[in-house]
Amino acid sequence: GPRGEDGVYVIDYSNSAAASVVGGFDLQGVAPINGGPVIDMGTVTRTGSNDYVLGGSGVANVDLDAFDKMGKVSYGDIDIGEDGHTLWLVNLNQRGLIQADLRNYVPSMANPSFLPSSVISPALGEPTCVGGVFRPWGLKFKDLRGYLGGVCDGAVSQQITDVVAYVLSFDPKNPALGFSTVLSVSMNYTRENNLNGLGFLPERWDPWVSTWAQTGFPLPDRNATGPDSGAYAQPILSDIEFTENGSIVLGFSDRFGHQTGYDQYVPVPSADTLYGGFTSVSSGDMVQVCRTAAGY
Repeated sequence: GPRGEDGVYVIDYSNSAAASVVGGFDLQGVAPINGGPVIDMGTVTRTGSNDYVLGGSGVANVDLDAFDKMGKVSYGDIDIGEDGHTLWLVNLNQRGLIQADLRNYVPSMANPSFLPSSVISPALGEPTCVGGVFRPWGLKFKDLRGYLGGVCDGAVSQQITDVVAYVLSFDPKNPALGFSTVLSVSMNYTRENNLNGLGFLPERWDPWVSTWAQTGFPLPDRNATGPDSGAYAQPILSDIEFTENGSIVLGFSDRFGHQTGYDQYVPVPSADTLYGGFTSVSSGDMVQVCRTAAGY
């Protein structure tokens, strides 16, 4: 959107048939009132050669810089706390939380001077990841507690055994106390396979990758009648929900579907071959972690 990677848009949907953007604000460079680090949402290079500049609708792009930046720039989940006036945003670039008090906000405000009230990065109680770093995204509030979801990405070791999902708990009234671990899930589990034009795909998740070469996929055949396709499912813990009996449902998005898009050029310099990573091979998953007398 026109506000860039740091933009937040305010939409009036009281009339669902004519919902419209009525305001918004930008958080890049805003200094938190608690003295924490200045907010930095990150950037994606959009200048220079055609490897970085996007075309119009229906035009294939290389989008070289964005391939690695997916899940590392801008916002993850956002939510309103149970108090009804605190906006929480997951900062993917600084891997922390932004807390904003909306009580004095009106859509006509151009200067978000009331934002934010706190930033947590780095956070006390963040998981210690082996062979990678913690990548937060999902957010939920229930029974006066906040819950942040993320994964150890395994991006350095490239070992799936290092890819672990976590749900962390924090006190929204005193977030500076940091996080406690509610549960963890190894992503090295056998999951449903996926079907595309190449046949059945592996029943697994993969570590996060930064380059096309790390997938091990060859460049698509430029003489093919249609785009090549294949899956390299990298988990993002994008949503957390609670069932009525207290079990937790984890929604996992597939980062690769976002990295490749629909019939785009592969992310290598001066690419001119198409790849259909989004078509039928974007492989998210949903996991229920059951509540028991002993915990989860």
